[in-house]
Amino acid sequence: MTRLLSIVLVFLSACSPVYVPNVRNSPMFTKAGEFQSIIQIGNGLEAQSAFAVTEHVGVMSNFSFINRSTNKEETSYHRHRFFEGGLGYYSNQDDSFFEIFAGYGRGKGTSFESFDFFGSQSAVATGKYERYFLRPPSV
Repeated sequence: MTRLLSIVLVFLSACSPVYVPNVRNSPMFTKAGEFQSIIQIGNGLEAQSAFAVTEHVGVMSNFSFINRSTNKEETSYHRHRFFEGGLGYYSNQDDSFFEIFAGYGRGKGTSFESFDFFGSQSAVATGKYERYFLRPPSV
């Protein structure tokens, strides 16, 4: 019974994620003409930018890219690409602040994992996805 439970746990714990969430872009503008941008490098690359078009309207764009393998033989890798854009409203007064953004994004990803468990096994997950978002208001 213990051996069967161990086998089931190994198969349930193996995963090949396709979707990778990005960091929330929250520009917190104060006036028209402001621009903010950030690039983060870690397991991949993430770039975010936003621009305050008018005193109350802003636009944003986000990009995420991962191309990572665990070894030269590529017995395990993850590739991911994602882009999104959004339009938002903001109001920044001396005693209060409010912003809300809505937008759309598209991405695709592939993960591959090979392992030796009861012989040589492999798992691949590939997918394309779309995402509509309404980023909660910042108050």
